[in-house]
Amino acid sequence: MDEKELIQACKQRSIFAQRLLYTRYAPLLRGVCIRYLKNSDDVSDVLQEGFIEIFKCLDQYKGEGSFVGWLKRVMIHSAIDFIRKNKKYRLEEVEEEKDLAEDSFDEAEYLKLLDMPGYEVHMLKALHSLPEILSTVFSMFYVDELSHKEISSLLEIDEITSRTRLNRAKKLLKEYLLNLLKSTQDYARSN
Repeated sequence: MDEKELIQACKQRSIFAQRLLYTRYAPLLRGVCIRYLKNSDDVSDVLQEGFIEIFKCLDQYKGEGSFVGWLKRVMIHSAIDFIRKNKKYRLEEVEEEKDLAEDSFDEAEYLKLLDMPGYEVHMLKALHSLPEILSTVFSMFYVDELSHKEISSLLEIDEITSRTRLNRAKKLLKEYLLNLLKSTQDYARSN
């Protein structure tokens, strides 16, 4: 069944089509949830709630734009709603630094990081090491490709705050990954 047929069948409340939609897109949307939540039980809860919302709102999807993009937006909203409601995920304030000018990677350092074995796993660990509000803004901007205006609206913060938090996240991620790279190189030299 192609995407258009699947969407139409889901709009007509076909259980078979809904199961197929879930099976087809759950792995991708689980990845969206993992970027926002650290606990696997919470990821499963938000994934389930997100799919309930998807099936409830499917009539609103008019076929304009990417269906996968629409699914991701619904799941992001579900994750943000969960974070807002859940005390252990309070979007705590992070000490803002006064001078957070763009801090760019040295190209050679960046290439070494990309060549690290298991880079994706390390990047996810690094992202989860950040305070929740920083990892949320980072994921929304780079992974989900939301603008600072969209992020500020979703998180109910100023655009400047969104930019500051993104810069802080990048700085901390850089430190984390460079420390990891250094420790990996030190370990390799000692053996």
